[in-house]
Amino acid sequence: MELSPQLIKKNFWNKKLDKFSAINQLVSIIENSEDLQARIESINVLALINAKTESIFKLLENLLISDSHEIIRYTAATVIEKVFLDIALEPLKWVFKHEESLRCLLTVSKILGKIDSVQSKSFLIDRIKTISNEKITKNLNILFEKRKIESFSSFELSEIIENYFIISD
Repeated sequence: MELSPQLIKKNFWNKKLDKFSAINQLVSIIENSEDLQARIESINVLALINAKTESIFKLLENLLISDSHEIIRYTAATVIEKVFLDIALEPLKWVFKHEESLRCLLTVSKILGKIDSVQSKSFLIDRIKTISNEKITKNLNILFEKRKIESFSSFELSEIIENYFIISD
């Protein structure tokens, strides 16, 4: 009998399954199943059981960077946000530079805004400075004449980038 993420979660909450075993079973589904929905649910259950280990971060990072399914990359990003926000900056920066999916880019931008560190803010400012759409840069220049770009929070900067992605798509 193949285990489902729901059954693993139920057995974990009912203490029929320890956290280590639950994590291993969920990882097995993520890595080996052809069932996309089961993989997505398994990733989400990792967040629910607070599977905060280095190996889970590496797994999620790998899914975020290289899985062929947009929905898996998106789900990995959301779980990284929930469980690993404190160490998420580097893989998110990589994804931000290489991802093509609008859904993933919007999610990563939001997460970068939530990190709100000097490094994330600097990264977002640098990204805004690369915008080459003439109409958008004209409006941004007007905005930044009224208020210096450095005075914006990471969250506000991420919203500027999200709006740019939406307008440009």
